[in-house]
Amino acid sequence: MKSSKKALLWRIEHDQCEGVSFVFGTMHVRNLNIVTQQKRVFDKILSCTGFACEFNLDRSANATNLNSFYLPENQMLTDLIAPKKYQKICNVFAKTVGFELEKFNRFKPIFITNMLSELVLRKDMPYALDEYLWHFAKEQERNLKGIETLEEQMEILERLDLEYQIQSLISIGKNFSNFRKGIQKMTTLYLEGDIQKLYKATKKGSGKLRKILLFNRNKIMANRIDQFAKEETFFAAIGAGHLGGEKGVLRLLKLKGWKVKPVLNA
Repeated sequence: MKSSKKALLWRIEHDQCEGVSFVFGTMHVRNLNIVTQQKRVFDKILSCTGFACEFNLDRSANATNLNSFYLPENQMLTDLIAPKKYQKICNVFAKTVGFELEKFNRFKPIFITNMLSELVLRKDMPYALDEYLWHFAKEQERNLKGIETLEEQMEILERLDLEYQIQSLISIGKNFSNFRKGIQKMTTLYLEGDIQKLYKATKKGSGKLRKILLFNRNKIMANRIDQFAKEETFFAAIGAGHLGGEKGVLRLLKLKGWKVKPVLNA
């Protein structure tokens, strides 16, 4: 990709629609440097009547059914990981990021992996970037929506192969240094706005789960953004790893007739 196309913020226009909508790639980190580099984003949110993150954060915060985050009934990580391996990764996580695995013995490995990812990255904000933008749009009384429904997200969690999740968690424990480097690399690519490399890294990191975690979700996101942006001027904030690639959201929007252009120096 040419350097001029390295952008996280993209404008989309359609012959059948009045006004301009936007798609912005986020990263779920609490890093003030990342927010301050995206000042133009706030102006674009204000230029639209609608705003959405990947899912409705107000609804997810009030959700009472969190069963999809947990292992099947009567199962715990200590039942699924050999005692010596379990104790080893407990020690690694505690030493490297102060994470007490024992307290999350009932949670699915992918949930734990996501928590570890956030702990690796710098935290100097009360909210992650996507949450920060959501609260800004809410304060500005924008029409808030979720691009994916909470039910769709829960269904994805239910479909993920448990054994693959377990092996991935064990692998992280065996070489936490590589795990840390991978996340730091993703942050660097994000700050550079290199959505194509972010897509490739996300695809590689998803392993054999890429169809469920990436490709299928890209289709849902593109369909919803197409729908919402035809109803009103709209700002969509989605994970940056979903933007690029042949099966990415931006290309899928192009196939739906949208003109997609980068907003440089966002």
